[in-house]
Amino acid sequence: MNRTLARINLVPIAGAALMAVAMALPWTPAALGIQLGILPLGALVFGLVAAALAVFLGMDPARIPTGWVLVGLAGALAVGCILLSISFDVMGGGKFAVDRLGLGVWTTLIGCALLIGSAFQLLRAHDLAAGREPPQGLRAAAGWYAQRHRSLVVVLGMAFVTALLPLLVLIPPFNAMLPQNPWLGAFSSAGVFVLLALGLNIVVGLAGLLDLGYAAFFAIGAYTYAYGASPFSGNEFPFVLMIVVAALVAATFGLLLGAPTLRLRGDYLAIVTLGFGEIVPIVFRNAEEYTNGTNGIGGLYKPEFAGYEFGLLNPWPFYVLMAVILTLTLVLIYRLEGSRLGRAWMAIREDELAAASNGINTVTTKLLAFALGASTAGFAGVFNAAKLTVVDPDQFLFTVSFTVLAMVVLGGMGNIWGVAVGAFVIAIIQSVVLTQMNTFMENLGIPILKDIDFVQYQFLLYGLALVFMMLLRPEGLFPSRRRKEELHVAEDPSIGGEGLDAEVTGAMGEPPR
Repeated sequence: MNRTLARINLVPIAGAALMAVAMALPWTPAALGIQLGILPLGALVFGLVAAALAVFLGMDPARIPTGWVLVGLAGALAVGCILLSISFDVMGGGKFAVDRLGLGVWTTLIGCALLIGSAFQLLRAHDLAAGREPPQGLRAAAGWYAQRHRSLVVVLGMAFVTALLPLLVLIPPFNAMLPQNPWLGAFSSAGVFVLLALGLNIVVGLAGLLDLGYAAFFAIGAYTYAYGASPFSGNEFPFVLMIVVAALVAATFGLLLGAPTLRLRGDYLAIVTLGFGEIVPIVFRNAEEYTNGTNGIGGLYKPEFAGYEFGLLNPWPFYVLMAVILTLTLVLIYRLEGSRLGRAWMAIREDELAAASNGINTVTTKLLAFALGASTAGFAGVFNAAKLTVVDPDQFLFTVSFTVLAMVVLGGMGNIWGVAVGAFVIAIIQSVVLTQMNTFMENLGIPILKDIDFVQYQFLLYGLALVFMMLLRPEGLFPSRRRKEELHVAEDPSIGGEGLDAEVTGAMGEPPR
């Protein structure tokens, strides 16, 4: 074994050992003001993965699967940063509680640091052994790794964002709006809308199928969880099983909606999907024997992992769970976008007739778009139901469909990360900024503004934003390059206008007859 690599392998083994030892050490949850819950177990799992990788495959650097290394890196980074963020004494003005941390916290942080350093060393050893040396400079190296490991860059990016947000809300002006725990609850709720926007982006942004009843699949996922894990039904199936079942049920209804609408396009398809979105809440409202009517189904069982049950007063488990669900969803959608199916969706969006002429099966391709988009809404429905512990028909009205569609349009149709960012920002504005703006204006005492309820005017603000967006930037804030070219094709002189006239003139300079 190469001595240098052997030294590298000892580092993640030591990090995993420290994390294992930390399980038996005091964590002082009372001093931190939060139940740490599943974090020690998560740290141990990531540490063992990295250690097993180093021992089993570390003898040959060229055989190191960089994917697992980056997964361990992302996990160690997330666990370490989350521990740092919850170690702040928020009630004491954000003072770092060094003297109040338990030995288990410090041991886990040291283990995370060892794993992070060893992961970078293993990546470099792998690239050098394969004859691929990263370019010099941080930006160039980051771009080089991003092109080679697109999905894993998503994992790293989500780990960084997941760890950064709890720290960001501890500094002004965010800490003046809400304490850290309410912020984390708002982030989890915003993640539900991000999931919905990502699913709708498959249907609208990638496949070009206008869906105005997307909230129906959201409701189907939520009620599926209610039937599987609530006293109302008498069932108590695990959360992981129910999230898979809800996705399959929602995908089935997506196929049932897509099958009779295959020949419809544009406005006609939008009207049919709008009708479907209105029918589903009405059915849930009137079928009182099976759905408890307008009262909804309450008392839903909360998720439970490894014997640890999520609590309503502790937002951290839901926050981490949403981050994991979003990461898996983003990786899947990015994979789909670059696959043959994703290219078929974009071909149908641009010209369905030309796509069919080139051998694309438009029937199955469009049905898959409806099914996969609906399954993502099913994920969101299960998480939202488990977090709120209640579902009722009023949670799934047309306003949800409109809000999600506005998020997709404003973020940038067809651009996955643009839609995610747009949905997250709009959801935070809706749930936090607008409510705090009411308090802010009341404190200022401005005669007219202090009497305005900005929450009631959120759809007016959406409408104004959409009008200005369509006038100034119709492709959205973060458009995909291909979508931007489609919307601005008429502005290119080489394609439209005089360019077209030059192409259709005859050989003698006369127009063709």
